[in-house]
Amino acid sequence: MRSIYLILSLSEFATALVAPVFAFLFFSSTSTLFPTDASVSERAVLFGIFLALYKFAGMICNPIFGGLSDIMGRKFTTILTLTGMLILAVFSIGAIVLHSIWVFIIGCFFYALLFASKPVCTAAINDLCEAPGDKVKNQALVQFFIGIGVSIGPIVGGYISDVNVFGYYYMLPFIILLVCGCYLVFHSKYFMKETLRKRERSNIKEQFSFGGIKVIFKSKLLICLLIIHILNQLSWGTYYDFLPAVAKAVFNYDIKSVGMLVGLIGFWLIIASGVIIPRFMKNISGSNLIKISCWLGFIGVLAAYIASFFPGSRLADIIFWASTFPVAVGDVILFCYLISQFSLCVEKKFQGAVVGFIYITGFGMWSLSAPLGGYLMKWNLNAALLMAPVSMILLLLFVFSIRNKEYFKALNNN
Repeated sequence: MRSIYLILSLSEFATALVAPVFAFLFFSSTSTLFPTDASVSERAVLFGIFLALYKFAGMICNPIFGGLSDIMGRKFTTILTLTGMLILAVFSIGAIVLHSIWVFIIGCFFYALLFASKPVCTAAINDLCEAPGDKVKNQALVQFFIGIGVSIGPIVGGYISDVNVFGYYYMLPFIILLVCGCYLVFHSKYFMKETLRKRERSNIKEQFSFGGIKVIFKSKLLICLLIIHILNQLSWGTYYDFLPAVAKAVFNYDIKSVGMLVGLIGFWLIIASGVIIPRFMKNISGSNLIKISCWLGFIGVLAAYIASFFPGSRLADIIFWASTFPVAVGDVILFCYLISQFSLCVEKKFQGAVVGFIYITGFGMWSLSAPLGGYLMKWNLNAALLMAPVSMILLLLFVFSIRNKEYFKALNNN
């Protein structure tokens, strides 16, 4: 497992390293991707298009590579998907040198079309689970190692992004991304062990018949859990994607501060997955766990949205930063629990397909929130965050509506 956790952590670190740069490549006056006279509204619309294409590509690739790993094995698929990091690095460096926003957007699109290490590695971890109770614990470990990369990457990226390399700002993180991508491909080839034996694999016919996914739609409980997942991801995607943009455009943070803000989210992921889930989750019923997670998420996104109306206030700054705790903790607890429930419902040969399906629904919501947030940002810079509390209100109403259903109350015994 250690090899898989290393792949997850280092790939998340490398991709999170460039995360703070995205908002600055679109909104900073020192970005070479736009003419100096480009308006904020023009940049906001293109930022929304970029995020939509980025998430749409991710939505496509996750079920494809998840299913492919069920057929070809986890190791081969991991090596293939990690090449996406190389594409992102090369195209981004080229875009900065060529002063082309569209080269950058196209590179990000093809990167997202290939990079699906999380569902593939998650399926590999599920392969190694011997008891049903291990799935939640191991998913917490997955999020723990992802959190390490997500917390350190943006902070380092924020501090090195404005270093001038060959006369260009924002290039250094992509150079490091290229190096990390090359190492991870090498590491996966020579150190990662295959977790899905050939006799346990599915075939193309089984994948195209959607054998694993059909199971979800035969259960009222799993359908409800899927709706909960979709609404939560719509909120989380809005918050995570537009928090850096609002921090830059509304609060006027520099790139170091944005990097630390995004890194703080990763830090809370570590705390939630490494401390809160192992210590407290076993003492809370499944239905109550869902309710607590939803309320945490709602409080956090609402606080961030309200704080964004008062950018000059010290209290608003504190609330804006503090919002990262309930949002990150609520999301990671809910995600770990939901993905373990979905994983338990299918055979080993369909783990990749089901995990990929869960990721596709999440990316689908992110693809929806991206253009809508970009459009709202055109009218008001902080309006991009509006979809987050709205989604959480819908989620809370849905959970309230099913609270007395027998299949939902049955989660108390899980």
